[in-house]
Amino acid sequence: MGWQKVVIFGIMAVKVRISYEKPQELHTVTELLKPIIKSCKADKGVNGRYRRAYLEVNIPQENAEKVQTRR
Repeated sequence: MGWQKVVIFGIMAVKVRISYEKPQELHTVTELLKPIIKSCKADKGVNGRYRRAYLEVNIPQENAEKVQTRR
């Protein structure tokens, strides 16, 4: 999984791909991240065992410095 980050005006925007099997799993993750979610798009079709959702989250700059990124 690749990570992307963009820093604009003290906010880091991060795109996250989530793989899940049951809708309840996605609901649990989105409830935990609700304060920072900018957008959420779930795939409608099911290809294989897992479904996918794509989140875009905004992390305030003071917390962004604590986050490590990987490629």
